[in-house]
Parts: sequence; C-alpha cells; structure tokens
Amino acid sequence: PTFKADSLNTYEFTGWKRAGVDAGESFVITGDATYEAQFKVVPKQVDVIFMNGATALKKVTVNVGGTAVYDGATPTKAADADNHYTFKGWSAALTNITVKTTVYAEFNAIAHTWNEGTVTQNADCVKPVITEFECTAEGCEYATEKVPHVFKTVEDTTCECGYVREINSGDKEDPT
Repeated sequence: PTFKADSLNTYEFTGWKRAGVDAGESFVITGDATYEAQFKVVPKQVDVIFMNGATALKKVTVNVGGTAVYDGATPTKAADADNHYTFKGWSAALTNITVKTTVYAEFNAIAHTWNEGTVTQNADCVKPVITEFECTAEGCEYATEKVPHVFKTVEDTTCECGYVREINSGDKEDPT
C-alpha cells in the first residue's frame, strides 16, 4: 500500500493494524476482518549550502519548510586598501526553506580610520622617510606604508618624483 505524499512529507508503510492492534507486515487471515494500513511520516528534505565567496563553508540538510542553522566559524573577508569588513549575514532568509538553497556571506564595508602613523627613516638616508599607517578600528589589522612627497623647503612646490603641489599665497603647506 501507498499513501500519497504532500508538499512537506512522504509516507512509508510500516505494517497493518486490526482493531487497534499491530498485526505486522504479514499475517494469516482467518475470517472477515478490517485491517488498516499504517504509515510513518518521512519529512522531505533539502540541502542548504553556506558559501563565503567561492568557498563552501558547510552543507546542512533541513526538512522542507524548516530553518537552516549555520554553526561554523563566523565568515571573514580580508581588508583591502580602503576598507575592513564585518560579517553582516546571509544573502537569503534561512527560514521556510522549500528547495535546495545556496546562501552567501555578506559583509559590511567599514572605511579604515588611520592612526597618526609610525615614521621610520631608512638607514642609508638616501630614500625618503616612510610612514606606516594602521587602521585603528577594533579587530582590523590592516596597515599600509605611504612614502610622502619630499620637498626641500616649505615653499618648494615640486617633489623629487615630479608631483607638484599647489600653495596659495601666504599658506604654508605641510611638506609631507
């Protein structure tokens, strides 16, 4: 015997019941009797795949209509020259899943906030001073080196590299 599946479940035959008593899958009939087919509910299931960029983090299987739960490490995204990133959430809802679903980690981009910089002078004193700036946001480890323009005097407008700065009359621009 079979029992028609619905949108959430299939049904698996488990045996017969007569007058409320399990009769099993096979038995001997000795006279008129009514037997009722017994079925157990088997939930339909679908996969949810959690991605961070092109990397699959985890695959979970949930019952149709159920909720997917990600219990792995919080996804991360490396900082770049402009921003560091914090995990925002997933690209789609994780509730009422009815089909195979792939969700992607999404991130908030947070602009770096730079410290005052650490200045180092090259030992040979031929190259310009290098200033290393680090982002001051909690948890961000992004740092970058910037070589400032070198001007011989505060009034000079052309750096050794060819960069020309604009100085309005009376202004004294910072030489770096």
